[in-house]
Amino acid sequence: MLRFFLAVSSIAAGLAVASTIGLAQEPTDSEASKSLVLRTGLGGTAKAGRWFGVRVDAAVFESTGSEDSLELVCQDGDGLIVRYPQTKSLSADQSGDLWLYGKQGPVREEMQLNSVGANEETLGAIPLTYNVLPSTDRLYVVFGKLRDFDDNWLRRSGLKREPFSVVSFENVADFPDHWLGYDAVDTFIVTTGNVAALQQLTDRQHAALRHWVEMGGRLILSVGESGSELFGQGSGPWNEYLPGSFVGVSRLRSTSGLETYAKATQRIEPMQVVELSDTTGLTILHDGVGTRRDQPLVVESPFGFGRVTFVAFDLNAPELTSWDGRGNLLGKLIVGRIQQQESTSRDDIHGGKVTHYGYEDLTGQLRAALDQFSGVRVVAFSVVAGFVGLYILLIGPGDYFFLKRIVRRMTASWITFPLLSILFAVGAVILVGAIRGQQTLVNQVTIVDVETERSLVRATNWAHVYSPRPQSLDLRFRSDISLLASMDDSFTAWQGLPGRGLGGLNAPSSGSLFPSATYVIAPQTQEGRGGEVRQYPLRASSTASFVGRTHGSSKEFDMSNFMSSGNANLLTGTVTNPLPVSLQDAAILYGEWIYLVTREWQPNETLNVDRELTPKNLSWRLTRRRVVDTRDISTPWDATTVQDIPRIVEMMMFHEAAGGGSYTRLLHRHQPQIEMSDHLRLGRAIVVGRVSTPSVELVREDSAPMQVDQQFTFYRFVLPVSPGDSPTTP
Repeated sequence: MLRFFLAVSSIAAGLAVASTIGLAQEPTDSEASKSLVLRTGLGGTAKAGRWFGVRVDAAVFESTGSEDSLELVCQDGDGLIVRYPQTKSLSADQSGDLWLYGKQGPVREEMQLNSVGANEETLGAIPLTYNVLPSTDRLYVVFGKLRDFDDNWLRRSGLKREPFSVVSFENVADFPDHWLGYDAVDTFIVTTGNVAALQQLTDRQHAALRHWVEMGGRLILSVGESGSELFGQGSGPWNEYLPGSFVGVSRLRSTSGLETYAKATQRIEPMQVVELSDTTGLTILHDGVGTRRDQPLVVESPFGFGRVTFVAFDLNAPELTSWDGRGNLLGKLIVGRIQQQESTSRDDIHGGKVTHYGYEDLTGQLRAALDQFSGVRVVAFSVVAGFVGLYILLIGPGDYFFLKRIVRRMTASWITFPLLSILFAVGAVILVGAIRGQQTLVNQVTIVDVETERSLVRATNWAHVYSPRPQSLDLRFRSDISLLASMDDSFTAWQGLPGRGLGGLNAPSSGSLFPSATYVIAPQTQEGRGGEVRQYPLRASSTASFVGRTHGSSKEFDMSNFMSSGNANLLTGTVTNPLPVSLQDAAILYGEWIYLVTREWQPNETLNVDRELTPKNLSWRLTRRRVVDTRDISTPWDATTVQDIPRIVEMMMFHEAAGGGSYTRLLHRHQPQIEMSDHLRLGRAIVVGRVSTPSVELVREDSAPMQVDQQFTFYRFVLPVSPGDSPTTP
């Protein structure tokens, strides 16, 4: 085993230098087979507070013949060491590679790969150093080559001072074999200049990419003349990303639509494009002026909880290389309308407010709210100072005048001084006990999302644990979701504070790099249960933050028969509450409208939307806008409030529909998959409501009780809408 680590240590050092460059050049396959035995996926880039993958040559590791295991070692957001063990029997994929996954700590973090013996002793360690992005930066990842798409181009295209990075890679072996490997990615762009390479992806790599998109990722697929080779068989793994049926590849009939969309002054030569029929989703670009006979060139469609932008032409096509509309075209397709709008409010968001709030992201505001426990009080410094001052006065001047004027024996100080000290010590102990409380407390928020077209369930959980005394806990999230038919994936992990605030993931180093406190996040098991937190060390009167995800398939059930109606794009039809419990504060969102259910929605009760509910403007509702003296006035977002958790969760779920950062003056980057305003734009309806009984709970493995202080469970159902009126291009 020691020889294995000696062999790879020199290679890891070279890798560390190469991977610190944002657009690191990947080695060729021949070079890799000769020398490279350790690589990081997706161009050697990680993001603070997100999962990342490390790929190891399994043949080299298994050649040792030992029963040793590998583990990644990183810090968490609080500076504690986290171990992510991975046994040799798991993860070996069809290519013979071994993938390990861990959660990146703060930007200052150093990671290492350890070899662990049978008695859990460390036999060797390899330091891993690569580019770590701040937790609120955007990451664009490109497979293949995309000409002119780099950091400088993005700044010119409208992101201005928006923090972002572009990473590209060309080795298909660097596609992760688990969706956690894509966790840091905001947009994944696949170009098809090398179709042969894409066809070499293993089943696990395909499943990982599909699962990431289904659970909230964004994929841009650019094809062009390679369409027949990629989609011609009709049932390949790439065909499921098509927003329609593949017809063939042909030369573009008309370029007017493309030229108008990109605001180009030059004509473009016709190029090869993919023809589709029976398209679904939102057609962003046609080859003409938007008539029914025009051929769709860019279609954005929902894919589970994520979305796929299909580009029917090759973004690297020679016809586009010197065309003056190329910049605008890439800007609209990749950067997008929402990101360009958000960048205009970036200066306002970072105008010094982080030092006042302590956070700059909505996730940070939720974290601050969950850190409030009833019965646990924070003692102000003035109280402590007053207590100390009173003690000094009593043992000094007070004791002196008491002995001098009343007792008249100064030698009695041998009795009064220790008596006062004991009384104050006992009082301090009683006071601290009253402030700390006696119970281990937990605050928890859960959002359960159900997507009916692909029968998907996704539960996202946040939990804060308060401990009045030092203890070590084994924790996991236990699911009891009534609509969950089977669980595919589950994990529990630490939750960091995004941004530059005190203790934030983007903040500079403030302590020892490798402190002594250590705990374990257990690996994924074959049964879908994984990511359990073991031996988490809690100090007296301290809190700890955890996040969990549960993915699976939903049971079959009928919920709605929605249709859009009229020029106002209103919703018609019926919808049924499929849960065994009542939905409170329920609402139905569609397009620019919200239909409020003003009473408890009983189990299995069916509502007729157009007859029983009244549409209201969604933006007005989210911003609490009202008319005052003939003027429309929005209620400003209070970024300091930590009392109204349902209101914070509502804003996290539909941040962009409320105006994004221009309204809240906060980012929503750390957990963007929670935001689902895009699905409203893509023609879906969303039913949202709150239930009183928990669907997911944070539990201790020793079954010891934890008292629930605050608990909120929200459900969202993403539903199709039949096209009485098709969604139109924005």
